[in-house]
Amino acid sequence: LDVESRRAQELFAQQRAALEERLATLARELDSMRQEIGVQKKRLALAQQWQGRLRELKGRGYISEQQVRVAAETAIDHAAKLRTLERGALALGRERLVVQGELEQLPLKKATQEALIARTLAVTSRELGEAEARRSLLIPAPQSGTVTAVHAHAGAAVGPAAPLLSIV
Repeated sequence: LDVESRRAQELFAQQRAALEERLATLARELDSMRQEIGVQKKRLALAQQWQGRLRELKGRGYISEQQVRVAAETAIDHAAKLRTLERGALALGRERLVVQGELEQLPLKKATQEALIARTLAVTSRELGEAEARRSLLIPAPQSGTVTAVHAHAGAAVGPAAPLLSIV
């Protein structure tokens, strides 16, 4: 059981390291996603400004409605990409919270596993003690003296009136 305990400790150490690495990776991914969101917001703002400028030019008769529609579609595409990035950032944030929760629960799981091992060790020790007690049986002699003959051996069947040994 000591070997099992050491293995459990090694396993928990590996799990902790893996969760910490995953948490760091998620933090880096989330930071990168936030930077992409910032860039996409700028693209959307520029597309909306361009769309507004083209509407002014259309109002003055300098460009066609088709050019304004193309600019509107571009702005819509940028807005859709921004929403996709924001959803991705939310998903990364949720996953990061899940991993952080697992990391925080790891000591509790380790303590539970150690308690289970300790309980198993105690039960095994108790069962071993009971088995040892059943193996030997102490029968007090009716009088003090020296044993001169043994009439029964280990594993032999004896009755209640049969003598086990002779004492002088």
